[in-house]
Amino acid sequence: MGPLNPYGGLDIARVSGSFESSRTDWEYDWSENKLYRYYDRSSTFDGSALLFIPHAGLKFYFWKTYLLCDLSLCIPAVEGKDKGKRTYYNPDGTIYDIDKWEDKLDKEDKKKINDALNFVGLTLGFGIEFPLSEKVSIGGEYGIRLIFNSYTDEGSDQDEDDSPYWKEKWEDKISATLGVTYTSFSLNFIL
Repeated sequence: MGPLNPYGGLDIARVSGSFESSRTDWEYDWSENKLYRYYDRSSTFDGSALLFIPHAGLKFYFWKTYLLCDLSLCIPAVEGKDKGKRTYYNPDGTIYDIDKWEDKLDKEDKKKINDALNFVGLTLGFGIEFPLSEKVSIGGEYGIRLIFNSYTDEGSDQDEDDSPYWKEKWEDKISATLGVTYTSFSLNFIL
């Protein structure tokens, strides 16, 4: 296409992580006038995300140099599992109940994590390419990659019996921009 060279691609990344939590709560026993262990709680969350990042760009060549612009979009696929145990104690230290759970992420939790991982990317750069022969060239490129992300969490809650004594509503908004410079060297063969 003359000095214009369109291109595209698909990057795939896998992200995984885990979170462990433990907690002990204490309560006061008024009949014995002492503090006692009320419950112990431990849990783990293991999750992963497969990130599909299609991108398309355009290089504009002039002489042996070029300018480039590339747009990308992240499409995540998330999986995860929460597993834990809570043990309740009587004031004398005996166990009166044990609660165990092992839950996969539900649709609402997956949507929240997907929304947090969605991003739009922009790459701007310039490069140079020198032909060594008709079929071989070398080149170098320098640019900046910008990643834009925003996330909103909102909801409301109130007493189960719809009484007027307790009600809440919230909205949290987060936005972030990440800028990374890059350099690359290329050895190109034309078949």
